[in-house]
Parts: sequence; C-alpha cells; structure tokens
Amino acid sequence: MQGGRMMDALHVEGLQVKLHNFTLNNITLDIPQGSVMGLIGRNGAGKTTFIKSVLNLLDRKGIVLFHGRSLEKDHEEVCRDIAYVGTDFDFSLNTKVKTLRKIYRDFYSEFDEQQFESLCEKSDITLKSKLSQLSLGQNKLLQLYLAICRKPVLLILDEPMANLDPITRREIIELLSEFMIDETHSILISSHLLSDLEKIADYVTLIDHGNIVLKDDMVHLQDGYYEVFVSKEELTKLPKEIIIHVRKLGDEYQALCHVLDECQLEGYHYQRADLETIMYYCCEQK
Repeated sequence: MQGGRMMDALHVEGLQVKLHNFTLNNITLDIPQGSVMGLIGRNGAGKTTFIKSVLNLLDRKGIVLFHGRSLEKDHEEVCRDIAYVGTDFDFSLNTKVKTLRKIYRDFYSEFDEQQFESLCEKSDITLKSKLSQLSLGQNKLLQLYLAICRKPVLLILDEPMANLDPITRREIIELLSEFMIDETHSILISSHLLSDLEKIADYVTLIDHGNIVLKDDMVHLQDGYYEVFVSKEELTKLPKEIIIHVRKLGDEYQALCHVLDECQLEGYHYQRADLETIMYYCCEQK
C-alpha cells in the first residue's frame, strides 16, 4: 500500500522508444494490482514494442516500475515476480516437455512441478512429448503452464490466443481467470481477439501509431459508448462534449458517442458500440 492506495502492479510514465521506422510516444499507463489490462490496436500500432520496452528488451526512456520496483535496481526480485509469454518460444522443436520441466524447476525455486504436471495431463501433453509433436494450441498452453507454475504475480502476454481454435482460446481464458482468483495477481495481455478480451479484461488501452488513443475500464466501454446515426442537421444538435469521432457515409453521419446516461441519446437512432467498433472509430482518425 502507498498513501492508503494499493500499489500498481505496473506503472509506466513517459515511456519513449525510437526505432528506425517507428516511435512509441510518451506512453503513461498504470495497471492496478489485481486487474487485467487488455492492450489492443492494429498490426504495427506499437503493442509488442510497448511490451518489450517495458521488459527492458529495447532501449527506452521513461519510468517503468513493477510494484514500485525497477528492473534496473531490483532485477532479481522483479524477474521473480513477472512472467512473460511472447509470440516466440526460444527452445528447439526437439526439446521434450520433461526437459523444460527440469529447466524451469532448476532455474525457478518456486516452480510448482505438481501443478505443472496436472495442467499438462489436463491438456493431453505428455512429459515425453517433443515440442514438434504438440499442436499449436498445446504449445501455447505449455508456455502458459510454464509461466504460471513459476508463481509470478504479474503475467505479461503478447497475443497468447493468436491463430488458436475457439476451444483452446476458451481454455486459455479459463486458465487466466483461475490465475486471477488471487487478488495479488495481475495481467497485461495484448490481443486482436477483442471478443476474448471482453470476457477477461478489467481495463483496455488502445494504441495507434505509437500513441495511446483510448484508456478506459471495460464496464464503461461496454455500457457507455454508442454509435449514433444522424443526418447533417441532427449532428449539429448532438452535444459536442459526448462526440468522440464522426464519420460520413453517403448522406448519413455516424458518430461514436460516450455518454453517462443513455437518456442523452433519446430521440436519435443509435446502438451500443462493441469494442471492435470503438477501436475502428478511434483509429480511423489517424
């Protein structure tokens, strides 16, 4: 606790990364302890760059704190408390599951062998199997099992459900939900599968062209955003303070609006905006 408030699992302030053809611009973001932050955006928007820079895998400027500690000053403690699952798995396809179990057991003192074996059995992953013998879904589940059985308090996941079938994606969502039963646990997860994020995320951050263009909690995103269909004359009567973005389609205008009460839209033709629609409007401005 700090100042009577629970310390953030991740605090990022003024984060800047300059690559040869891309810039991450002055990103500031907090993930409250005990919550799931979904990171969304189109391909090349900066999601993976953000994750890698937070983990100090890229040169960066700014402040990055994990539960108030930095990787630079408290490297061992921070590395013990966070687990990262990226898009690549840096082991040979000939590596056996039991070899990975040994590596993790030897390297991480908190590694829970019994939990790991139980999870593998649940997914029909045998200890004698090579990575090459596992399906795409089993490979990703295996990576998540290894990460979770290390007993981290913060999981950082980059597209963990990409290219997976609906059943495996559901298994991952259930796995992450079980991880979050512990109120000290937190997750940062990037994904293009917005419907999956809607099931698990408490907060969503939208990145586009290296900038944060939207940050909100999932309740507000699901209940407070509407797509309003109006004529040019009706558009002028919409309160400007509720309009986020307007697009013209033929003779009609479509406006993404954020309202505190649905009654503010009385008399207009509108529908609730889902996460995909919100993302489309916000990114179309660029």
